[in-house]
Amino acid sequence: MAHLPLGRDPARRGLGNNGPVRRGLLAVVVALVVCSQAAGGALPLTARLANALAVRGNSPASSAALAIDLQTGNVLFERHADLSLAPASNEKLPVTFAALHELGIAYRFRTEVLSSGSLDGTTWNGNVYLKGFGDPTLTSLDLDRLATQVADLGITRIAGRIVGDESWFDDVRTAPG
Repeated sequence: MAHLPLGRDPARRGLGNNGPVRRGLLAVVVALVVCSQAAGGALPLTARLANALAVRGNSPASSAALAIDLQTGNVLFERHADLSLAPASNEKLPVTFAALHELGIAYRFRTEVLSSGSLDGTTWNGNVYLKGFGDPTLTSLDLDRLATQVADLGITRIAGRIVGDESWFDDVRTAPG
């Protein structure tokens, strides 16, 4: 498989994914706990966390939390820790934290256009592969730009398939529970 000399702008920033979400979530919770302890408060930590989960109109059985001290591994707080819940929109916070922690602020996502075949005039005889690496910011406009870059190489027709290559990812599609 050969690389077509294409790609997204390397200066484009992304926050990342594929980081260890669970460890990131725990780190965020612990960071919040540490900040909370540093800020002080009249109530013990467990009471403050329990109060934070008390949302009017939301059943206590429909929320869960787990806070672990990352240095000792001790459970600091838990409520329905084994309850399987649908992800909330705020799940992006620990994912972002984990990605920044694991990948760093200088990390850049890439999307590659690969090929197998040969060029005959303006026709590419073979397959073209779009290999993704988890860019959460990839848009239809970005895909249009990649197609324009292919056209700029003089390719006006592909006599083959355009294939999405997800081989960078594992085959686990869901988390346990």
